[in-house]
Amino acid sequence: MTTKSTKFWQVSIYETYREFGGPEEGGWYYTAGHAVNCFPRRFNSWTSARDFINSISDKIAKTSKNQLGEPTVSNAYTQLAPRIWYKGKGPEELPTPYYC
Repeated sequence: MTTKSTKFWQVSIYETYREFGGPEEGGWYYTAGHAVNCFPRRFNSWTSARDFINSISDKIAKTSKNQLGEPTVSNAYTQLAPRIWYKGKGPEELPTPYYC
């Protein structure tokens, strides 16, 4: 009898951008973003998920350039970025950090 592993990782692609977090200590920024794609494939290790991202990195860069154009003042910090999530596709919006 074979058992299915409950450990898995999934890859999601986010359109990310920088947001101003607050003026404390001279000001700080964080990366925000929303999901634009989630791959249904499940990976049995974080390393295999990272290898998958490496295998599609050129396509991500090309798609990012086609969708967002050349970097300008308004989109210099906007890019497509992959994230690896344990046991799921990840949130629709990236979590917002809190300044302590």
